[in-house]
Amino acid sequence: MAGKILSIIQHSRFNPIHFSAEDLEASRMRYFNNLQGWNFFMDNSIDLNPEFWETSLFRKVPDITLEPDYEEYKEMYAREERRNRDYIGMYELVAGQLREERRAADEQFEETIASDFILPFLEEMKEGEANGFEDFILRNEEPLLIYPKNKAVILSPTIVETDKGKDQVWYFVFFPDSDQVYEWNYLGRLDIEGERWLYGGRIVDHLSLAVEWNFGFDYLEDQIFWQDKVLFRTDKGYQYLQEID
Repeated sequence: MAGKILSIIQHSRFNPIHFSAEDLEASRMRYFNNLQGWNFFMDNSIDLNPEFWETSLFRKVPDITLEPDYEEYKEMYAREERRNRDYIGMYELVAGQLREERRAADEQFEETIASDFILPFLEEMKEGEANGFEDFILRNEEPLLIYPKNKAVILSPTIVETDKGKDQVWYFVFFPDSDQVYEWNYLGRLDIEGERWLYGGRIVDHLSLAVEWNFGFDYLEDQIFWQDKVLFRTDKGYQYLQEID
């Protein structure tokens, strides 16, 4: 574990260390000097410093819910609590590396889903002018994707220009392992007007009628929402999902 953590320190974007020396001995000396700078050794000695693992380099991810004022300031702590939840007790350096790897994987997933599935679907809807769908508007030039960690289902609020000249938010649901697309009708479509750069806030407000979510969420892990308000089934099929032909 010690070797892995030191390796992370070397390659961390927070502590960049670049070995550009011309020979191995010079590289070793530079590495040795870095270890000294991190208090890896006792003063004036090559003996290992037993307190090295207690320095700021090795802070551990705290459980925010144990803070004395957590309940009083729960909303203020919410984002940090979500960020820490999967990494409590890990070294911050290790957690940081894992977060970066997860985010890279998520970005690749989103790019693939958008380019291979969602954008072709929206273009097909536009060309067919189905159900009054005339055009679509992308926030920050990419689809908005809301999904749980397991990525089993994706909710994509989409701003649609209708054939009646109105802007509406339609909620599409995709399954990565299926070609079928659904419209989520639990809240219904949202009529919006005014400056388009304000539409993000309108979407957050509308979704708040069903679930707590905002653009700071990496994942939406509310299982009650997914199971009871999106994927709920009766004998006749999905209660709140309508197939789009």
